[in-house]
Amino acid sequence: MNIALVMSLALLCVSCITERTNASLDIKEVESSNYEAVSDCTKVRDLEGFSSHGGYIGRETGIVSAKNSVMNQAAEVGATHVLWRNVDGFMSVEVRAVAYNCDDEYSSDVGFKD
Repeated sequence: MNIALVMSLALLCVSCITERTNASLDIKEVESSNYEAVSDCTKVRDLEGFSSHGGYIGRETGIVSAKNSVMNQAAEVGATHVLWRNVDGFMSVEVRAVAYNCDDEYSSDVGFKD
């Protein structure tokens, strides 16, 4: 394959990544093997992120984009932590996670307490 074509495809993949919002940057990421880190927290909701990037060249880009999407969703629902569940797919990527709020002032019924 022509090296210029490969470089062009790589640049195209990078330019389409979902970027993280500023609100998502403070959210802590927790691997599923470390569930204890959120065991005393309030579950906010299940989250899913998708990316059409995949295959041999774009899978890592797809994972980053899908995870960024999940982190942005977590920020929108008031999460302080995201527990990663799994990454599926090859030609496209699907990421599953659970949003938690570990703030003592958070109530799952109404959001933040007064």
